[in-house]
Amino acid sequence: MKVAGVARKLRESGKVGRLAEHAAARAEALLFRQVSELMLEIGNEDMDRGKVVVTDRFHTHILAVLRRQPVVMLVDAYGKNKNSYDSWTHVFPDVHLANSPDEALTKARQLAAAV
Repeated sequence: MKVAGVARKLRESGKVGRLAEHAAARAEALLFRQVSELMLEIGNEDMDRGKVVVTDRFHTHILAVLRRQPVVMLVDAYGKNKNSYDSWTHVFPDVHLANSPDEALTKARQLAAAV
C-alpha cells in the first residue's frame, strides 16, 4: 500500500512526464487490485468456517448475500444496516435482522440447526 501511495504522489506531483505518470497509475491500479483480491479471499476464507454469518458490518452482510450464505445482521447506531435491510435485502430468505447480540445469536443457532 505504501508503494501505491508513493506512485499516487508521484503521479499527482506534475513533475514527471506522461509516460511516468501512466506507469505510476498502472502500478497503483495493479497494487490496489491485488490488495482488494487478497482482502476478498481472506473474507471468504473466514466466512467458509461457519454455517451462518452474524455481523454488524454492512460489507460483510453484502458478501454473505452474494455468497447465498445465511446471515443475521445487527442494527447499527446510524440506521444504515436497518435501512439497507428494509429497502433491499429483506427479500432474500437467508437474510435476517436482529436488534441485539442475543437475538442475533438465537436466530443464528436456529438457522445453523436447519442447514
